[in-house]
Amino acid sequence: MSKFVSNTSPILYLSKIGLIDNIYLPPENFLIPNGVKEEILAGAVDDYAKEWIGSPNNKIQILTVPTRSEILAWDLGKGETEVLSYLLSNEGTIGIIDDLNARRCAHIYHLPVIGTIGLLLNSKGKNQISSLKETFTKLKEAGFYIDKNLLERLLIEVKEL
Repeated sequence: MSKFVSNTSPILYLSKIGLIDNIYLPPENFLIPNGVKEEILAGAVDDYAKEWIGSPNNKIQILTVPTRSEILAWDLGKGETEVLSYLLSNEGTIGIIDDLNARRCAHIYHLPVIGTIGLLLNSKGKNQISSLKETFTKLKEAGFYIDKNLLERLLIEVKEL
């Protein structure tokens, strides 16, 4: 199974809608750069995300990631920079990133990334969540942007529309 390294926003949004514990990625395969942990702990947004990432029972791996100069040049946030730097140095790892500029950077360097939506589609396929339509509604209410046409295509694809 592939390893996944996550940026801040997927963790925050999944936490906001109560699904952070339902998106099952084996802990040994779920990596979080220290910069992402710092962003979550410093934010005033979501107490559950802070509790989740700081829990001693949580078996996720927190990594110290040396930043790569080619990624620093993109002037991204600390979390995105560390995720992409990790991906550049660790073939076979998939990034979980929602930020458009970070995804553009990943594309330029041919780095595999998915976002919150990709995680949810994967979870729906594994029956870890019952309704994508309800989940996407909750995400939108939490402030997550989903293009209306993309949303419609996805719901048709999973036979919920």
